Amino acid sequence: MNQIVLNIIIAFLWVLFQDEDHFKFSTFFSGYLIGLIVIYILHRFSAMIFMLEKFG
Repeated sequence: MNQIVLNIIIAFLWVLFQDEDHFKFSTFFSGYLIGLIVIYILHRFSAMIFMLEKFG
């Protein structure tokens, strides 16, 4: 659950950093994918299980 919240925060930050006039779902989705990559890289340094490994 913590990883999902962190990923949504990363996605919203990505939208804010893009400096667009209005909210675009495509920008949020690309931020969500970038968040997945960041969390995947960082989960190796902690004892937590990557969120997509729980579903697979």
